[in-house]
Amino acid sequence: MTDLLKDTLTQRADLTEPPPLDLDAIISIGDRRLRHRRVATIAGTALITLAVLITSLTLIKPSEQPAPASVPFTERRATYAVGSEIHFGPDVISTAPYKLRAFVQTNSGFVFTRTDGGSLFLADGKQVRRIGSGPGNLGALTVSGDGNLVGWVEALAGRDESVIYDVAAGRELVRTPIGNQRGPLVDPVSGPRIIAIDGDYAYFGTYRGVYRWNLKTGQAQTVGKNLSPNAIRTVANLRHLYQIPLIVPGEGTSIAVADNPSDDTLHVYPGQQGWLSPTADYLLTAPNDPGHVTPPPAPLRLFHTATGKELTLTHPGHPRLIFSQWLTNDTFTAVGLRPAANKPHTNSPVDLLTCSTKSLTCSTTTPAFSTYTFTQTPAGTTTPFALPIGTPIYRLNR
Repeated sequence: MTDLLKDTLTQRADLTEPPPLDLDAIISIGDRRLRHRRVATIAGTALITLAVLITSLTLIKPSEQPAPASVPFTERRATYAVGSEIHFGPDVISTAPYKLRAFVQTNSGFVFTRTDGGSLFLADGKQVRRIGSGPGNLGALTVSGDGNLVGWVEALAGRDESVIYDVAAGRELVRTPIGNQRGPLVDPVSGPRIIAIDGDYAYFGTYRGVYRWNLKTGQAQTVGKNLSPNAIRTVANLRHLYQIPLIVPGEGTSIAVADNPSDDTLHVYPGQQGWLSPTADYLLTAPNDPGHVTPPPAPLRLFHTATGKELTLTHPGHPRLIFSQWLTNDTFTAVGLRPAANKPHTNSPVDLLTCSTKSLTCSTTTPAFSTYTFTQTPAGTTTPFALPIGTPIYRLNR
């Protein structure tokens, strides 16, 4: 290459400038690419998460879902039953497919008998299952003060057996025919019954007298050899509620409360029926119903057992009450009959009341929950509603 050609090429190269760089455009292109990568990553992550969630949900079985909260049966609430439903405060416990005849509340649920048979069942809001194994006809149900045990008398061929059943454990603690053998000299007016389950003792009213059964040792002690099965009405906090005179058949003329049954007592109360509060501080009494309804609708009278003093209980609008249960030592529930209930052939509504031994008043808890009417049964006529007292409300056919 000649020096002239070389100089010419060099001069032209120096005069030529590179094209200018558009930095804003380059940055914009880079941002768009980065955003595209982020969106793709987020979308992919979301799809993976959704797939994992769907897979997890398909693997969860219904049985593994959290169970509904248990009903607090250790509480005592205003309670009644109609048909196949037990109304326990705001909760409704079904006894379907069975219609309920009589029931009591335990700490594990409601123990009930059905209208068409002698079998015993437990309803706890989750299921209804048969308990007990005896084949006989069942008498009234009696529940312990702490709500763990239920007792009844089972009628078998030639004898009756007294039964104490532990609901929580699902087993019988006692089954005995003690005192229940029938004979030609047995008074058929008042049959065997479980008087009470109080602390470590169960009290059996039998044809041969009243027995106190020690639930820990299995030993029985005679409380009154010549007492009728109904002579002692109940026992609460080791205090006995019993009839006066003590040794007579039937219902007596009045009732008394003492540590040991005796005609020689300090305080005697009017009436033939009575209900002690859990600590036996208070007593409600009622006369027998002339219409042969049990438990009797009556103007309940309230007494303080330590002094024997009557406390005036007011329940305006409800001249007669049917006792239901003690909720605490200071409150109880009762069914209030309206004035129209005294008139024959009326479907008078009944109200559920809650009463206080402190305010000495009753307030309506559930108005018009049923009617004061009776339907025919083999043993008599019963109301369409039941209370947690272990027996139906019935009227004898006389």
